[in-house]
Amino acid sequence: MEMKKLAAIGILALLLLSVFTAVSMTSVMGDTTPLPPNKFYGNVTLNGTDAPIETVVSAYIDGELRGSTTVTTEGKYGDNLNYLIVNGSAADIGSTIVFYVNGVRANETATWQNMEPPRKLDLGAAGESEPTDEPTPEPTEEPTLSPTATESGGTGPGGGGGGGSGPTDSDGDGIPDIDEMSGCTDPDNPDTDGDGLNDFEETVKGADGWITDPCDPDTDGDGVWDGKDAYPLDSTRSTIEEVTATATEPPAATEEATPEPPEPTPGEEQGAVSWYMIIGAIVLILIGLVLVYLYMQRE
Repeated sequence: MEMKKLAAIGILALLLLSVFTAVSMTSVMGDTTPLPPNKFYGNVTLNGTDAPIETVVSAYIDGELRGSTTVTTEGKYGDNLNYLIVNGSAADIGSTIVFYVNGVRANETATWQNMEPPRKLDLGAAGESEPTDEPTPEPTEEPTLSPTATESGGTGPGGGGGGGSGPTDSDGDGIPDIDEMSGCTDPDNPDTDGDGLNDFEETVKGADGWITDPCDPDTDGDGVWDGKDAYPLDSTRSTIEEVTATATEPPAATEEATPEPPEPTPGEEQGAVSWYMIIGAIVLILIGLVLVYLYMQRE
């Protein structure tokens, strides 16, 4: 009988210890388990103008980097559902989020909250940007157009003093027919390779700032034609943009896509799994203790 009492006391002690351990684990996990991240998007300016493409927007909590994104549309960040993800845990609820634009602190801040939907927050920063490691395009040789013969006055037989009207340019692309016939371009087609860029535009640094191959629609071979490739000489960067050499009017305004509910992030899934493990461990401990107690009672 005395043994049964001791066994009962031991089981109760183990039960209390198990409950205490479970509560302690829950408290610790509540502070450190990642919660669903906060997400931001909106307009962004740097020194009063729209932030250019490749600008980095970063978010910090207590001096620790919690997320960053790169501008892919001039003057916007987190667009097209590519939100600025700001990670955090229960310990960060109510903490201030500080934003930086290319290393320059933005005027706006936000508060980290749990279970928040994507928030629109326009950011503005002013100051000197930190230097970036933007790769410098390799210099390319500009083709030199061969001189063309022009009519001029002469002193020989039949030579009068009148001047000519200049070389013929049948397709009006800016390159004389005589030069196109000696090269690879078609004197009757202003866009020989059909990539959307005028032959002359491809041979000089025009509105797009690049010199490309007028006889190859995809100069860098990245699968995006030169006319739509923001980086036609860099095969590792194929951001597609509409490049029109003669465009002078601003693009027409378009409606912004309505954000859709995002898929769970790894942090969300990890937090759910941790809670399932804690609850499962508590249930198993309780079942084991009950079985031991019943066994001791039978003895």
